Amino acid sequence: MDLADGAFRLSETPPAEALVSSVRLLGLLSPPLLREREDSRFQILDGFKRVEACRLADMESIPALILDKDASPDFCAMAAVAANASSRPLTLLETSRAIRLLAPDKPWEERREVIRRVLGLEGGEGYVQDIESLSRLPETVQKAVEADAVALPVALRLRDMEDKDAEAVARLFLRLPQSLSRQRQVVDLVAQIGQREGLSPAQVLEDPDIRRAMEEEGDRNAAGAKVRSILYRRRYPVMAEETEKRKQTLSELCLPPRITWHPPPHFEGLTHSLRMDFDSADELSNHLDRLRRLLDHPALKKLLP
Repeated sequence: MDLADGAFRLSETPPAEALVSSVRLLGLLSPPLLREREDSRFQILDGFKRVEACRLADMESIPALILDKDASPDFCAMAAVAANASSRPLTLLETSRAIRLLAPDKPWEERREVIRRVLGLEGGEGYVQDIESLSRLPETVQKAVEADAVALPVALRLRDMEDKDAEAVARLFLRLPQSLSRQRQVVDLVAQIGQREGLSPAQVLEDPDIRRAMEEEGDRNAAGAKVRSILYRRRYPVMAEETEKRKQTLSELCLPPRITWHPPPHFEGLTHSLRMDFDSADELSNHLDRLRRLLDHPALKKLLP
C-alpha cells in the first residue's frame, strides 16, 4: 500500500487518539477503500485516517475493499468522495477538494450533475468554482479556512493576492481570530494602506506595533482590536487623531458609571445616544439633575457645537 499517495485525500488532519485506541482494542471495523494501481501497489481512496491508525497500532495486515485496477480515474474519484460524504458532513475545505476531484475534464453541465449526485451540492458554475478554488490556496490559508479563522468571502479575496501576502493575512487571523465583518475591515485597511504607501499586504503587516500585538499573550480579542486600531490610525491619521481628541473631550464630562454616552462611530455623524441605568425614582432624578448640569459643561459644547 502506498501511504504517500494522497491523490484522493480530502482531510489533512491526523487520526484521533480515540480511533487508534479503538483499533488496538477492537481491530479495524470499517475497511478502507483501495484501488490496485498498474504497478500492483494499492492506492487509498477512502480511509486514510483508519489506515494510519492501524499503522500506529502496529497492525501488520488489515481487511480492505479493493477496486479493480481497470477502474477509471473518474469512477475512483466518485467512489472516494461518495464514501467520505456518506459517512460524515464534509468541511468547507474538504468539499473544495472533493469538487476538484469530480469530473474535472467534463463540460460544466455534465460536471454539475456529477457534483450534485455525489456531493449533493447545488449551485451555479461560479459558486462551485469559488468553493473549488479554496483547495488551490496556499497551505497557510487553507489551514486558516479549516480552522474557521478565515471566512469564505475573505478567503476568496485572499485568492486574488500573491501567495506570501495571502499567507501573511491568514497568519494574522489564525493568531487573532476576528468576526467576518472585522476580517473584511482588516483586509480593506491593509489593501488601502498598501496601495497608498506602495507596499504589499505582507509588508504592511510587518509593522512593529502589529507584530508586538500578535505576539502578546492574553486577551486575543483585545489584541485584535489593537491591530485594527493601528491599521485605522495608519490609514486615516487625521481622522484618527481627531477621534482621539473627541474621546478625550468625552472623558472630561466625568459621567458616572450608570450613565453611558455613545458617540457616532469614529465621531462621524451628528447623532449621539445616551443610556441611563437606574433602580429607583431617586436615582433617575439624580441622573437627570446631572445631565442638566452638563448642559453648561465646556466639553459638551465641543462635542455638540
